[in-house]
Amino acid sequence: MPDNDLLHDPNVLLFAAETDFGATVDECAQLSTADAGAVIDRLRTGEDAFDVADDLGLPIRSVYVTARTNTDLALALAGKDPHAYEAEGDIARAEYLRLLALGCSPTLADRILFDGAARATKWRSNDPNFGVACDVVASARAKRSGRRTARFTPSRIDAFLNILLHGHTVVFAAAEVGVTSALVYQRRRRDAGFKSAMDEARALGELAAEERETIAVEKVRSEQWEALVERLRAGVTLRRAGMDCGVAPDTIYARRKKDPAFRELTDLVRGVPPSQRRAPQT
Repeated sequence: MPDNDLLHDPNVLLFAAETDFGATVDECAQLSTADAGAVIDRLRTGEDAFDVADDLGLPIRSVYVTARTNTDLALALAGKDPHAYEAEGDIARAEYLRLLALGCSPTLADRILFDGAARATKWRSNDPNFGVACDVVASARAKRSGRRTARFTPSRIDAFLNILLHGHTVVFAAAEVGVTSALVYQRRRRDAGFKSAMDEARALGELAAEERETIAVEKVRSEQWEALVERLRAGVTLRRAGMDCGVAPDTIYARRKKDPAFRELTDLVRGVPPSQRRAPQT
């Protein structure tokens, strides 16, 4: 039911009239572990949260209060299966974005969550939408900050260009050195030398990223690729098949981008209709 229609649903209006939405957290106690588990199990089958709470005799408000600290319940309320393989990645991505919103730099967030394993960097390269989300959050945080704008000092410029050399985006590099991307582009517009150095660093960074991808693809043995194709033929997701065969997902995507025959084969065994097959990004 569309959200606007809820305002005209007599059942929802009756529920609102009988429920104290102004109750405090103490008055709306969190669910016990057993009750939360029961709600999650029902939500995983596609049932409505209001219906589940009513059937189990639980206050819907307590369900929502519990979801503040129970990530599995929050996922179930959002219509996702918290027990699915993909759920772990969804949670990690959300935590990473939360740390960026709190003001952590991308490197600090990566150290906090992944011991500096650069998982978020791989996600950004594999999922453009996630990269955009990271940039938007980091940029919004910088705009909200009440601190005096940091100066783009020579040492910061050197560090910024070095990060670009490793294939990272402008927003990522700017956040790493403590400046905004707006400050970077202001400098770029008025400093031809900086503009040239920035363009060269980005171009070399793209080449370095492509070289790393090529090396990673070449390291995978032929029997691993064959096993991966068979896993895909059995109906396993591409990411899961890669994990099963010891091939990193970003390496699979790199080969799909570089090798049209491999891309066609993996699409074919997965049953992807021709109309939905995407051309490689260049």
